[in-house]
Amino acid sequence: MIHNHPNTTICLSVPPVLQIDVIPSIGCLGVFYLGAFRFLRHGEAMVQEGYKKYNGVIFRVPFLSRWGFVATGPALVKEIFHTSDDILSLEETVYDDPHHIQSAVMHFTRTLGRRVPEMRDEIVCAFDEILGATEKDWNPVPVLSTIMPIVSRISNRLFVGLRLCRDPEFLKFSMQHTVDVVVAGRLIGFLPNFLRPIFGPFISSRKRNMREAIKMLGPLVAERMAMLDEHGTDWADKPNDLISSLLEIAQSNQRNVYSIVQRILIVILAAIHTSSIPLREEVESVVEKDGWTKVALDNMHKIDSFIRESQRMNGLNCLASARMVVHPDGFRFSDGTFLPSGSIVNVPIRAIHHDPEIHPDPEVFDALRSYNMGASTSNSNLESRTSKHRLVTTEPTYLSFGHGKHACPGRFFAAAELKLMLAHIVMTYDVKLEIEGVRPPDQVFEIFRVPDPKAKVLFRKRKA
Repeated sequence: MIHNHPNTTICLSVPPVLQIDVIPSIGCLGVFYLGAFRFLRHGEAMVQEGYKKYNGVIFRVPFLSRWGFVATGPALVKEIFHTSDDILSLEETVYDDPHHIQSAVMHFTRTLGRRVPEMRDEIVCAFDEILGATEKDWNPVPVLSTIMPIVSRISNRLFVGLRLCRDPEFLKFSMQHTVDVVVAGRLIGFLPNFLRPIFGPFISSRKRNMREAIKMLGPLVAERMAMLDEHGTDWADKPNDLISSLLEIAQSNQRNVYSIVQRILIVILAAIHTSSIPLREEVESVVEKDGWTKVALDNMHKIDSFIRESQRMNGLNCLASARMVVHPDGFRFSDGTFLPSGSIVNVPIRAIHHDPEIHPDPEVFDALRSYNMGASTSNSNLESRTSKHRLVTTEPTYLSFGHGKHACPGRFFAAAELKLMLAHIVMTYDVKLEIEGVRPPDQVFEIFRVPDPKAKVLFRKRKA
C-alpha cells in the first residue's frame, strides 16, 4: 500500500530489509563487520569511492553499529534539506530542548555587532599571552594545543564573561569537556543500539562534567537569576552575554541553574570544536575606515574568502548534515529509494567540496576563490557581488555550516570570531610552515579528518 504525505511518499508494503538490500553498498563484500572495520581506517576513501560510482543515487557504507546511507546528486541532497522534520529530522542529541538553545544563539547573535570590541580585546590578550612570539626570532608553535585555548578564551569572553574566560581552571575544563563529548559520542556510536543504555553511562563523562560546570558556573548563573528577578530584563551594567540570552528567553521550567549551565556547555562544545599581502592590505584599509567593528568585518571580503576556502579544502568530516528517518512508515525519496524508520542518511560534504564539476581545480587552495567568484559577476555593487559567496552563506555546494532551515545558527558568531583572529594574525605576525610550502598531513579516522596534533607553525611578530 502507498500512502501520500506532503513532500514525500510513504511505503507500507515491502519489508524494509529487502528494500535496503537493493541500495548499492561500498566496502562490504560478505561479512558486514569486516567492511565496518575497514570503514574505521578508510571511511573517507570509501565515501569518495561511492560518490564516484553512484553519484546521483543513494548508496550505503558499513558503520560498526548500522548501515550509513549517503545521498548524492543535487536533487536528493535538496530533499534532505527540505523534507519536513516529522519525516527526516536532525539526529537526537543527548540534551533536551534544542529549540531553547537555538533561540538563545539567535538572540545572542543579534547583539554581535556590539561585542566586536570585546572579542578584539580578548584576541589581542590571548595571542600575546599564549603565543609568546617576538620580532627577533621565529617561534615554533604547536597549532592545535595553542589554538584551542585561544578560541576557548575568545568564545567564553562572550559566553560567560571576562573573569571566567581567563580563569585557568575553567579554561582547562571547557576544552576538556569538548574533547570528552566528542570521544564519548563516537565510542557510544560504535555500540549496537541495545548495548548503548548499558555501557553508555560508563563511557560518557557527562555527569562528572555537569558537576564541575555547576561548581564553576552555578554561582554566576544564580547571581544573574537574582538580578533578573529583581530588576527585570534591564539594569545598569547588565552583562550582554550568552547567560543573559539564555535566561531572558527561558521558559519558567528552564530558568534554573542546572538547565542554564547544561545549555552553556552545549554552546561551548559547538564553539570550540578554523596569501598574506592582499589580506593585510584589505584589513589595513577597512580598519582605517571603520575601526575594529562589525562593519569592518563585513567588508573583509578577502579574509572571508580565505576562511571559506580553508573550510572547503580541509573540513573535519567527510559526511555531514545527518538526518534520521523518524516517520514510523519510513521515507521514500523521489528516485524511489526507500529508507525505513530509524535509518540515518548523510550528505558527502568532502566529496561535494572536492568535486571538479562544482569547484574547478578542487585540490588547489585558492584563497580568493569565493572573492573572485563574486567579482566575476556583472553586478557593480561589491556587497551584492560577494554576499552570495560569503562565509556564512550556505548552499548545496558549500555545506560547512549545513544548509536550509537547520543551517548552523551560530555560524555568524563563528565567522566573526574566525575573521577577527585571521585579521589579527596577518596584521601582527609573519607566519610560515616548518617545511616551506608543505602542509603537514592530516590524520584520518572513520569520517573524521583532523590536523596533525604535533604539527607546528612558525610565528614572528612583525616590526611595528
